[in-house]
Amino acid sequence: MLHHFTGEAHPYIQGALTADDLRRFLDRLGAFRILTAHAYAAAARDGSLQPGEICLTFDDALKSQIDIAAPVLAERGLTAFFFVYSQPFVAPSPVSFEVQRYFRNRHFETPEQFYPEFYETARKAGLSAAVDRALTTEEAQSWLAEYSFYSEGDRRFRFFRDQLVTPEVYAELMIEMLAAHSVDVAALAREIWMTDEDLRTLADAGHCVGLHSYSHPTTLGSLPPGVQEEEYRANARHLTEILGARPTVMSHPSNSYSARTLEILKDLGVTVGFRSNATMTHPSKLELPRLDHLEFSAKTGAAYAA
Repeated sequence: MLHHFTGEAHPYIQGALTADDLRRFLDRLGAFRILTAHAYAAAARDGSLQPGEICLTFDDALKSQIDIAAPVLAERGLTAFFFVYSQPFVAPSPVSFEVQRYFRNRHFETPEQFYPEFYETARKAGLSAAVDRALTTEEAQSWLAEYSFYSEGDRRFRFFRDQLVTPEVYAELMIEMLAAHSVDVAALAREIWMTDEDLRTLADAGHCVGLHSYSHPTTLGSLPPGVQEEEYRANARHLTEILGARPTVMSHPSNSYSARTLEILKDLGVTVGFRSNATMTHPSKLELPRLDHLEFSAKTGAAYAA
């Protein structure tokens, strides 16, 4: 599972790889057989995947993926899954997942310098009790502990964002911070995401483009069933209009889903889905395991220049 890349017009974002980093990463996968995306999907559907057979997946339709990663895949004769959430293509939000990530990385030397200002903004908004819980409790410290690449600061922030405030309250905090730093959200959005034409280019090159929800809620699995269904129906409508065929593959945004989510996906004709970790003992075809490239690095001792 890969996300961010850096080089050319794309600045460094936490965890990003250069083109050469990606080449080295692919070299380290030499013990595995990397299937094309469509071959992997077919084998997953019919249960014929063999030990050591893997695939490559890219989430969030980031512009750096098609500018930097796609040419490296072409060099190697590889294709991959690209999972797309639709809101950035239709109406980019000032509090979208990636705008916030770029803001944290572009306007602060490190994410760890972002967190104190964020918590101070939250305290001024009357959220001191929530801030104290995020900063002092063991519950917050161990949040998302299965992802070893998150720092303690990352985990505590995500606990505050996902567990202690509503999405609306979190959005208000981020809008206030973006305004305080005079961020041009529209200009930033043009740097971050692919275009409709980019998605068609990927599909024409043999890559498999799939669902990732409409707006990428970080707690999608806890939303009312009707809201979950519209997240995926709107996502499917958008991609069907662009690609001319309804996607049948997906990945769960922020690994958040429920039994009802899986039912909704089945009703939409989705046959293959991916989690964002490999912790499930008996995954279904809509819960296939993935390993983040940073987690792979931690497990194998791989090192990247970025």
